[in-house]
Amino acid sequence: MKILLTNDDGIDTPGIWILANELSRFSEVIIVAPESNQSGVGTSISLQNPITASPYDSKDPKFKSIKSFAISGTPADCVIFGTERLSDPPFDLIISGPNKGFNTGFDIINSGTFGAAIQGFSRGFNSIAVSIGNLSPVEFQYFQAAKIASDVTEYFMKNNLTETFLLNINLPDCESSKIKGINLTTLGPKAFLETIEKIPSSEDKIYAVKHNRPINPEADHKTDVWAVKNQIISITPANLLIKNNFDPENFHDFIETISLKI
Repeated sequence: MKILLTNDDGIDTPGIWILANELSRFSEVIIVAPESNQSGVGTSISLQNPITASPYDSKDPKFKSIKSFAISGTPADCVIFGTERLSDPPFDLIISGPNKGFNTGFDIINSGTFGAAIQGFSRGFNSIAVSIGNLSPVEFQYFQAAKIASDVTEYFMKNNLTETFLLNINLPDCESSKIKGINLTTLGPKAFLETIEKIPSSEDKIYAVKHNRPINPEADHKTDVWAVKNQIISITPANLLIKNNFDPENFHDFIETISLKI
């Protein structure tokens, strides 16, 4: 198996290397990730500007064997570069993350993490986005996310699915012992609104766009927003939502298999 790994928090983020190390137990892993933080860029690509792709050497000796590239573009650019330039042999799977902070509900439209997975899916690759409900994850949360992503990957690959999948995984912000299970979910409502804030001590014309006004929406128990609020791991099969034929009742075997591993 061959996996392309990217994120939107940047190639220096520890989570992507922890995930790469976990996946490398059973797969060839190539990291192609932004050289700097690209949070909030969604599915955007660098049509108007050239990008650079530089081989990257991790400072940690245990990651030296993982081939990696730093890209001066967006997460979607990373997927395009990887699938166009490094696909011999082709990738079996694209994973984006783990992201710092939730990517749930309709807030995923802003997510560079989910945007990379969308780019992979649109190019015909099985794709997974993984996010942690903590803007400053501690180490155990990165390992937790890596384990879930690895278990999901192994399940889907062993079952030889005929339909290309696009999964959005979100882990609640809590210790492993407090996680109450895993739900197959649909997308919930938007949880935050974007705002405009004037930058202090700046000219009148300089403002910052923020993603920081909570809406606190009512969320159905079948949604990702409800699941993570209730300390449940959310897995949303976004490919089925796109086709409008998602029914969680059809996935009991999958949930039972993955739940036994947490």
